[in-house]
Amino acid sequence: MLLSGIRGLRLEVTGVRAKFKYAGKRSEAVRDRIAAGLADRDGARDAEARAHVLHRRTA
Repeated sequence: MLLSGIRGLRLEVTGVRAKFKYAGKRSEAVRDRIAAGLADRDGARDAEARAHVLHRRTA
């Protein structure tokens, strides 16, 4: 029977490491397009990401 080959696995997440990239080396036009896309998408943290992208544009 094929069911004898099915196995289960349970994983526990013990930590999360993340790296955020905000198009720092992109042209101003690309950063503007990214900021517009974030505004259109309007996800949970998109406003903060958009503000950072726009701040980096002037930096």
